[in-house]
Amino acid sequence: MGEDEETDRRVTKALESLSPRQRLVFTLRHYEGYKLIEIAEMLKCSEGSIKKYLFEATSRMRVQLQDLVS
Repeated sequence: MGEDEETDRRVTKALESLSPRQRLVFTLRHYEGYKLIEIAEMLKCSEGSIKKYLFEATSRMRVQLQDLVS
């Protein structure tokens, strides 16, 4: 398995470890490029809630992938 494939597999596994809501918010923000307010409108919740989900998701992803970025 190549280095890129291994990285992709690790990122996918880290994404799968998130709650469904965290995964959705993280994906909409970082893969689809939506703004926080747009995600809040789509999910019918406050922008503060979106920030919380995104912060939690990013924190979990960082912990699981910390050896990739060092």
